[in-house]
Amino acid sequence: MLRLLRLRRVSNLFSRLERDIRLNYFWMRSIRLLCVTLLAVHCAGCFYFLLAVKEPNPMQTWIGSSLPDYRSRGPWICYIYSLYWSMTTLTTVGYGDLHAQNCAEMAFNILYMLFNLSLTSYLIGNITNLVVEADSRTKKYRDSSKALDSFAKRHYLPCELHEQMQDHIRLKYKTQMLKHDEIMNAMPKAIRTNIARRLFFDIVESAYLFQGASYNFLLQLVTEMVPEYFPPKEDLILFNEAPTDFYILVSGMLDVIVIIDGVEQVIEIAQASDVVGELGVLCFKPQPFTVRTRKLSHLMRIDRNNFMTIVNANVADGQIVANNLFQHLRSTSNKYICEIAPVFESALANGECGITMSLGFVTSTGESQLLELMLNQGTDPNTLDDSHQTALHISATNGFIECARLLLQYGADPNILDDENSVPLFKALNEHHYALARLLWDHGASLPVGAQGDYLCTAAEKGDVRLLESLLNYGADVNSANSRVDTALHIAIESGWPEAVKLLLTYGAQVDCRNQNGLTPLEMAKQGGQEALLELLHCPPKVSLSHTTVPIRNPVKIAHQRSTHSPRSWMSGFYRSSTSQKGIRSKEFNARITVQVCHPKSLELGNAKAQKFLIPLPSTWDALMNSLSKKLGYSPSKIYNEDEAEIDEISVIRDGDNIYVVGEDLNKVQTHASHVVTNRTSRRRS
Repeated sequence: MLRLLRLRRVSNLFSRLERDIRLNYFWMRSIRLLCVTLLAVHCAGCFYFLLAVKEPNPMQTWIGSSLPDYRSRGPWICYIYSLYWSMTTLTTVGYGDLHAQNCAEMAFNILYMLFNLSLTSYLIGNITNLVVEADSRTKKYRDSSKALDSFAKRHYLPCELHEQMQDHIRLKYKTQMLKHDEIMNAMPKAIRTNIARRLFFDIVESAYLFQGASYNFLLQLVTEMVPEYFPPKEDLILFNEAPTDFYILVSGMLDVIVIIDGVEQVIEIAQASDVVGELGVLCFKPQPFTVRTRKLSHLMRIDRNNFMTIVNANVADGQIVANNLFQHLRSTSNKYICEIAPVFESALANGECGITMSLGFVTSTGESQLLELMLNQGTDPNTLDDSHQTALHISATNGFIECARLLLQYGADPNILDDENSVPLFKALNEHHYALARLLWDHGASLPVGAQGDYLCTAAEKGDVRLLESLLNYGADVNSANSRVDTALHIAIESGWPEAVKLLLTYGAQVDCRNQNGLTPLEMAKQGGQEALLELLHCPPKVSLSHTTVPIRNPVKIAHQRSTHSPRSWMSGFYRSSTSQKGIRSKEFNARITVQVCHPKSLELGNAKAQKFLIPLPSTWDALMNSLSKKLGYSPSKIYNEDEAEIDEISVIRDGDNIYVVGEDLNKVQTHASHVVTNRTSRRRS
């Protein structure tokens, strides 16, 4: 009897086998139930034979009534008789022919029959579960199909739509065993992230929309993706529907369809790794296409709300995504997409999509078209980033001359200092972008007096002779000192750059100026034992006046730059946004002024009927006078601003200014107006 304790080990063995996914659960469970049944039959048969052996009268036993000489028979014959008796009792088959012969057997049969009830219930319940589980999916599919047929007939749906519904139910039945959502939701976030990275990361990384995005951003994105399967000829996205999701195609093929003159036309075929639905989602516009599967397709669905949450947490990556979409719209050869592209480009530029693109980021990519679009939408060109840099700083550093030209045209200030005390002109010279530096110079850029010493010392420390010469040519004082009272000559001698020392001496560097430690450049060279430098300092080259000439600014460009510095300049781009949406982009900014034919004093007398007109701001004073003469029919004698100050130079007139033109007759009116105003003032005081 003690050996029955081994049954616990056997039970554990079967439990392990049932959990082993390499073995079929149905057969493992069936074998376990069979073993339980055989064990019960064996134990009952042994007890029956034990009762017969213990009975004094062999004929008063169940086996004695059937086999009188059972005591003389072998053990296997008796064992078979006992099993037969036990089995017929367990299954209640033939129990009327075999029954108890004494009280002990009757008592045992009572207990055995009660046990049989429990065992039979256990067996029937387990077998039922196994059979039902195997057939439940099929039954559910059949029920869904019947309900779908009934629905289609009740609502008189067309046969084509009915077939699409049936295909969807059939595909769902075939892919139900994947249980992706059920498995992923049961896992903790760390494991879900690793699973998603293994399954979807390569697909997402290869999509054009996410080129250049960070690893962490892509990892967060794949965690929120949901795989879906679609049968052929099923619509994923409908034309003009609200943007809720977009898809990345893993396998299969999709048709991008538009309706032209009432006829559906396929304008594009999406292949693996292509993205569909992103235009509507990212630009928050109705979907411009219908997307339909051409064959069985596996796609990754991304919910818009989840995507925007991730983008808001990764601002830099969001700007990369928006820029990739803009580049895609620009590079596409599809005629239909080119026609609708301005609407989506405008949404990207003004931030309607929820992804705020900074001017600095757009400039860093060198995308001048998107930059112009943003400036046209009214973005301030002097916006500062975290490093106190403007877009002009970034453009100067990277050498994007077209971006710099656009920024200057829309009023960017070329003399703003960043956290490193650098201006765009120094950034351009430091990176040897000389054409861009000249552009900045012509638009009023200069090297700040307080930072010239730092700029020169930086160049001298590196031994960059070209940078030193450029800084000096653009007006830097060769004897200006840095924060430690060191001049560029001190730094060049300390660093041991003979060419830099020679250049500085050529530009008139003083050899007797002292630094914070009270040392002159000559004394520093002696301490360092630099004979070549000592010789240069003792016999310095002659100062060439041609070297000290600052480049002449183009006055036309300066006047234009000053006009665009007005806040009205960059805000006026907002009112031209409709032009940009039609694909018409102005290549050159035209400044305008308002001309009133009266003296400013006459307005105080209530003369509000003065002639007023709008003209472009000419580039020269003579051109302005000629334009006014043609417009008025006579040559103006004087021009005033709103503060009654007389104007005699074109450079002081800015975009959006009001000027007052006065002829000889109007001078008399002005004199009379002055007397009237004076009399009124004296009366008020009295």
